[in-house]
Amino acid sequence: MNRQYYLYSHDRRVVAYPPSYGSVGSFLVHFVAQQKGSSKSVANVLSNLRVLCARAETPWLSPSDMVRISHLVRQLKLDDAVEVKRKDPLLKSIIRKALAIHWKVKESMSDFLAATITLVGHDGVLRGDEIFNNLKVKDVRWFHDGNRKFILHIGRPEQPGKTAQLGSGIHQDIWDYPGACAYKFLATWFDLHNLWYKPEAYIFPRVHKVHKDQSVQLYFTEPVSKKWYEHQLANMIQKLGLDSSEYSVHSLRAGGATDLFNAGTPIAQIQHYGRWLTLTALIYYRDRLGFVGFNCAMAFGTGRYRGECDY
Repeated sequence: MNRQYYLYSHDRRVVAYPPSYGSVGSFLVHFVAQQKGSSKSVANVLSNLRVLCARAETPWLSPSDMVRISHLVRQLKLDDAVEVKRKDPLLKSIIRKALAIHWKVKESMSDFLAATITLVGHDGVLRGDEIFNNLKVKDVRWFHDGNRKFILHIGRPEQPGKTAQLGSGIHQDIWDYPGACAYKFLATWFDLHNLWYKPEAYIFPRVHKVHKDQSVQLYFTEPVSKKWYEHQLANMIQKLGLDSSEYSVHSLRAGGATDLFNAGTPIAQIQHYGRWLTLTALIYYRDRLGFVGFNCAMAFGTGRYRGECDY
């Protein structure tokens, strides 16, 4: 790779060493073009050039040039012409359809649990490891007056996962809005199992099926299995006539983000709500199915609505 960089610079009569923004930047663009638009390895190319300079004791790019190169790399990735296989978004329209024709939430406790997990993941724009991060009742703080919401504390120091690495974790606001939503379903779940005064109980418990009558037992002293939910999700997707291989737990985060984009939410708000530090939030805008999402004003709690659990 370093030889390619040198020859490319030499052919264009550009000084290769010490490198500059112009020499490195033009080579990265050339490299992506050679890869038919794929920028999957551009970061590795940049890293290799930097390592070579360090070993040869050749000055590397200045801090200001590195900032410019970082912006270029980010743009190349956003413009990537070779599509990465990403899961389809689980949009609110799909969830509503599942509630209407698949999940029997008034009859089945396991269906109610699956629907509640789905809505919490979607409305909170949560990652899979945030949903299945051993969340307990004490991790939920409720606000029942005015703009109703709950705040989910994700990533306590003793919890595994990406978010826990942030130290104290994050606090995610999840708001009430008209119709079926995470706020109503989780509040009803707390009511059904009297969780309000059980701080150490897991909000999503382990499910044990009793085979004789197909009923289930819930163990609130243990967290739900991600594999159990994945099975419930795949079954729901299939029953709706969709391809279950195109969806995963991460479809909840993509679905929540896509619905916000469709609602016209400013990118800065979406980045803040989804905890994205860069424009990688755009990767989660997956609207090829052509659905229109729920009103972002409701998601961010700008409306004031009260109502019973719509299920």
